[in-house]
Amino acid sequence: MKKQNGEITIKELINIFIPKLWFILLVAVLCSALLGVFTSMKKDTYTSTCTLSMGKTPLDNAGSSNTGINSAEIEAMRNMIESSVYILQSASFCEDVYEKLNEQYDEYSNVKVSDIQKMLSVTLLGEATFFSIHAKSGDPKLSQAIAGIVYTEFPRAYMERFDYAIRITGNLNYPEIPSTPDNKNVMRNAVIGFVGGALVSALLVFLIVKFDVIIRSREKIEENFDLPVLGVIPRLDPDD
Repeated sequence: MKKQNGEITIKELINIFIPKLWFILLVAVLCSALLGVFTSMKKDTYTSTCTLSMGKTPLDNAGSSNTGINSAEIEAMRNMIESSVYILQSASFCEDVYEKLNEQYDEYSNVKVSDIQKMLSVTLLGEATFFSIHAKSGDPKLSQAIAGIVYTEFPRAYMERFDYAIRITGNLNYPEIPSTPDNKNVMRNAVIGFVGGALVSALLVFLIVKFDVIIRSREKIEENFDLPVLGVIPRLDPDD
């Protein structure tokens, strides 16, 4: 019987994918191998993270600690946190970090200000005004050293620019030396490559078959047109 509304049956799916199973597995294995090799050859990076929060400075002269924040102020502070990356990566701030780094660590004298600018990033946490500052490099101790300096210096640098109503506080998560590299899980990435390759190749096979308008079998004629096939004319070569 002719299928209604272009529905696809389980039998049709089996007929589509089983003959091309070798191709699907081949693509999946190749993608898995390529992603696994790429991951293993990729240079290790280590990220050290510190957590800070933004709050409202009391505006009265009595030193009141009443600093309740409404939803509009929270949204404004979150926007300020997102834009604080420009302060964090600015040449002036990174020069301060560079000077502190050379004062505290003799072994990192070869690190440049431009290197520090590339290491630093900001991430908002949750729906409140907590945020993380990340320092990423190829040396876990260097990442921790940079993050530790930023943990101390960033609130001061921010307050110098916005000291009228905003304050940055720490004491939440002091940066530690990262023990493992970022995303260097070869096995996990190989599995992701295998699954991704299998899905993409299966989709490609399905699309090729569905858009193929050539009728290649007697069964296909009967299925599509709901008509019996009375006979088949064999194909003859011109030389016969």
